[in-house]
Amino acid sequence: MLYRDAEASWSFYSDHSLTLGGVMIEAANNEKMMTRLLVVEDDPGLRELIVDLLEDENCCVICCELGEAALQNLQDHHYDMMLLDYRLPDMTAFDLLERARKRRKEIPSFIVTTGMGDEKIAVEMMKQGACDYLVKDGQFLNLLPVIVTRTLQQLRTERQLRRTRLELATTEGLFRAIFEQSAIGMARSSLAGELQNVNQRFCELIGYPPSELIGMSVCRLAHVDDLAEQERLRKQLLAGEIEKFSKEQRFCHKSGATVWGNMTVSLLREPDGTPQQIVTMVEDLTEQKRIEEELQWEMKVKSSLSDLFEPIMSTAISPLALAQVIHDKACELTGSSRAFVTRFAGEKSLDVLLTHSEKNSAQNRETFTVISIPPDDHGLYPEPLFNTLNRRETSRINTPFSPFTLPEREKPIQLQRFLSIAVTLNDELVGSIGVADARSDYTSRHLYALQRLGEFYALALQRLRYDERLDSERQQLNAILDHSSSGIMLVGKNGQILFANRRMSELCFPCDKSLVGVPYLDLLHPSERDGAKDRIQQAFGESQVGIYAERQFLRQDGKTFWGLLSGRPLRNSFGKIDALVVVVTDISDRHKTEKALRCAKEAAEAANLAKSEFLANMSHELRTPLNGILGMLQLLEQGESEGEQKEMIDIALSSGWGLLELMNDLLDLSSIEVGGLKIRKESFDMHQLVLDASSLFKEQAQQKGVDLHLRLPDLDGERFIGDAVRLRQILFNLIGNAVKFTHCGQIAVNVERLTSVTPDNNMVVISVRDTGIGMSQHLLARIFQPFTQEERSLNRHYAGAGLGLALVKRLCELLGGRIEIESQLGRGTNVKVSLPLERMGKVSPDLLSQKASRHAVERPLHLLVAEDNEINQTTIISMLSKCGYQATLACNGLEVLNQVQQQRFDAILMDISMPGIDGIEATRRLRTGEQGVCDPQIPVIALTAHAMIGDQEQFLDAGMQGYLAKPVMIEHLIETLEDVVPKTH
Repeated sequence: MLYRDAEASWSFYSDHSLTLGGVMIEAANNEKMMTRLLVVEDDPGLRELIVDLLEDENCCVICCELGEAALQNLQDHHYDMMLLDYRLPDMTAFDLLERARKRRKEIPSFIVTTGMGDEKIAVEMMKQGACDYLVKDGQFLNLLPVIVTRTLQQLRTERQLRRTRLELATTEGLFRAIFEQSAIGMARSSLAGELQNVNQRFCELIGYPPSELIGMSVCRLAHVDDLAEQERLRKQLLAGEIEKFSKEQRFCHKSGATVWGNMTVSLLREPDGTPQQIVTMVEDLTEQKRIEEELQWEMKVKSSLSDLFEPIMSTAISPLALAQVIHDKACELTGSSRAFVTRFAGEKSLDVLLTHSEKNSAQNRETFTVISIPPDDHGLYPEPLFNTLNRRETSRINTPFSPFTLPEREKPIQLQRFLSIAVTLNDELVGSIGVADARSDYTSRHLYALQRLGEFYALALQRLRYDERLDSERQQLNAILDHSSSGIMLVGKNGQILFANRRMSELCFPCDKSLVGVPYLDLLHPSERDGAKDRIQQAFGESQVGIYAERQFLRQDGKTFWGLLSGRPLRNSFGKIDALVVVVTDISDRHKTEKALRCAKEAAEAANLAKSEFLANMSHELRTPLNGILGMLQLLEQGESEGEQKEMIDIALSSGWGLLELMNDLLDLSSIEVGGLKIRKESFDMHQLVLDASSLFKEQAQQKGVDLHLRLPDLDGERFIGDAVRLRQILFNLIGNAVKFTHCGQIAVNVERLTSVTPDNNMVVISVRDTGIGMSQHLLARIFQPFTQEERSLNRHYAGAGLGLALVKRLCELLGGRIEIESQLGRGTNVKVSLPLERMGKVSPDLLSQKASRHAVERPLHLLVAEDNEINQTTIISMLSKCGYQATLACNGLEVLNQVQQQRFDAILMDISMPGIDGIEATRRLRTGEQGVCDPQIPVIALTAHAMIGDQEQFLDAGMQGYLAKPVMIEHLIETLEDVVPKTH
């Protein structure tokens, strides 16, 4: 029993269920469906009595005092029954019912109670649908449980009836939907076998509409071959011997086709077990059977075609034999008595193999005919075969067509049925296969078999092509090998020759004896065999080592020849080395030539060495007297000479320096040609460099009346990094040539800097333009060759060796630049030199003035002079004395060591070539402390006639700090001393 007061928020119930806020929560053990009862009563005592009276009923009781509360409960919840007091404090039962019907379509069954026994009210309530009407009199409490129980029972019975009807309708609808929409054909028939009901799928399987199937005997639908078995099983089913049966069976479609199905038959019985109907279900197996038959056919075709692999792919076969094999197999697979097999033998030629039967008195004899005809001649073929050969169309005709006649055939060919396919290889039409005169119509199965046969035929034709191409390439290779100028052979792992071309045999066996089987080492000279054996073993190893060597071979007649041998491993398809391919080229003539070249090269190197030694000796021997001559002339120039005597001294000095410059140019040109000239990188002032170079020719230009003009924009104080010595040499030659060949007018020296992509790297362009005699086009073509001059006669106007421009061009190339010349005879010459130089920036004027003032003698130094030549001794001592230096003389290296041990010097001027201990050895002992003398700090300056390329570097590496080449200028001597000797000395 469940109870809740509508005005309370919760209540307890006797069957251990709980309702919170009007929502019932049933106990776990409550299995019956509860009935919800709404009691509308304003008397609290009566409400409790009503609840007590209904405690035995399985219902949930909700109580309300007012009509508004009852209306709200009816709207919020569902109730099965309502016990309604007619007269409530806020409304009557009639009003409540009217308002409830307006709020919802249905109201629960209700019983009306009232304290007044008014029949009018009772009639009115019964009209409103009341199940009963009770007066609250003495019998009220006795009648109430009976009436409520009876009413509840009636409500439950009606509810159960509605539920049963609903379930029955649902079941029938579900069965009808399953029956109609099933993917399996379903039919119900009488016990006699007449169809009574069929679904849509059954109609689709058989091909009949329902109107034709109803009343038809099931036996009419069975295939004649399956009918007896079907009837036997049906009788067993009706006799109760079997409950049901299933079998795969064929059915007759309305169209006459055969339909395969998996049929299941069972009985539908009455409740007492009496057979009522036969139920038949048919699952369509037609597609499955078709696939199975197709698979069986494919397996049969593949099995049949596998027999072709051996004769077609494994052994050599001719085109005719191949066509005959394909012909027989095509007839076998399709059941045909005639076949056509074609193959394109060329661009305009088609080989056709066909069979035909000829009757004679003895028997029918099958013969083959091969003809070659054009594939595009429409008149020679029946239409289907022409379409296959020219349009790649598959033709299938199951009706007779017009006779046709092929070349070389007298009788026309009449075909009853025809099937043909095109055979392609890599999308190229290579032939066709056709069959005719089969016993039955050609189907897709026959087409499938012919297509698979065509694939075999295409592979076989491809193999034929490969064989033909291989034969052709083999013939070409043999022709190439036979006509090769080199010997070629294959050497096996056992060292024997497996193959040798004609040239190899000619080289080793002039008598045309075959080299096959001859050990390879027997072809070599005995002195070569040990080394060759090791190389062959290495080549046959798994490494990638080949053979490349020059070997001396031994001919059969005892003569020898030199061969260039090249060998590489020959690997099989598994990557293993089977043999060595060895190529031998006769290089006997080359060996003779190389021997002659080696002798010539050795002679040239000896001559070059002799030349270098000669130039070094001549340079040394010339510089020694020149040092005395120019040294004394410089001393005379600084004396008190005047007039004609001063002029003579100047001429002598100019001639001496010119001779020295010529000798330097010769040595530099020789060094460049042998690659011995090295470029230095040092900081220099471009502005000062150009001024110094041009000042040497300023007086000479003034004497000739030529204006020497310098244009140096933005270069004052600008410093660059490069080889200043070589740049000065270039300027000296260019300006000197301009002054030499210009008699009037002007010479313009222009230097400008072209800024490149980065500000630190610049291209400096130096141009020297003159208005001199110019050059002819003939001279311009060879102006950069050494010793080139316009005049070669004995009475020429201009002296010189013709080395200047040749040296300038080579120096420009070494510095990474270029030189360009424009000249017209009688109009003048313009020489432009472009050099890449790294820019450092400008130096302050104070630093420049300090640099210029260093030529003046700043300190009275005490110097040790090591010199063995008396003239040079006198010259150098005089120069040093003239400059204010104190000098002590040593004639060889031993005296140098003794002098240093006895007294202290500020620096040593060291000659290199001296008797006994030379200058290099003396410097080494001085630095290492041998003989008790050790002074690693004393400056040593090489003062020597060794002025070849590399000499200065050699002396500096030996521990010397400075280098002066003889003949030496006094200014250079002072500058070097001031640079090398520390200020503290």
